Amino acid sequence: MGDSYAPVRLAAVQAAPVWLDRDATVAKACRLIEEAADHGAKIIGFPEGFIPGFPDWYQWFMPRSPQSIGFNKTLFKNAVEVPGAAVDRIAAAARKTHTHVVIGANERDQGTMGMLYNSQLFFGADGALLGVHQQADADLYRASRP
Repeated sequence: MGDSYAPVRLAAVQAAPVWLDRDATVAKACRLIEEAADHGAKIIGFPEGFIPGFPDWYQWFMPRSPQSIGFNKTLFKNAVEVPGAAVDRIAAAARKTHTHVVIGANERDQGTMGMLYNSQLFFGADGALLGVHQQADADLYRASRP
């Protein structure tokens, strides 16, 4: 018989963000973290692009259309910065509930006017930001080329 480990309860959040509203989505995420922890979850995972929403408008609008440009501007204005207030609020929820949290976010570089990443933020049960995995659009383009 091999090693034995204590069971761990995981929560996979299946919820919609508050569309293109960073602050309201972060508030919702914090409530969902508390709810999952109240049900015994120790590790809580959120979807890709949860904060402030996944940019799926390219399914309906051309990339340089006025609609896409408008959505892109709103997405950029509502993206998170690391470090930043939105990240601090998620960290506080992880610390308060003693849970590990992984959450997808659109992240922007501080001090830029256009660099966005599709990021995953990893928080420890003490609220520490353990890491950030960034995927830039340029990286996606290079990865898709033969």
